[in-house]
Amino acid sequence: MKKQKQKKKYNPFKAQASARRKAHFEAGGTTAMWRGRAATLDETHSKARKNKLACRGRVRVGDYT
Repeated sequence: MKKQKQKKKYNPFKAQASARRKAHFEAGGTTAMWRGRAATLDETHSKARKNKLACRGRVRVGDYT
């Protein structure tokens, strides 16, 4: 006896997202534009990034004399 597959229910949220995605690509959008920018830490405002850069920065001749 085989198990029957359940019929998928209509999801209006998924349908709306699909329509937006389809319109984006039909208007000449790219996958990179659809994804958006990468959420990376800003080097100028992050205290942790500034400290890391200061700690691992370039050592100049005469710094430790």
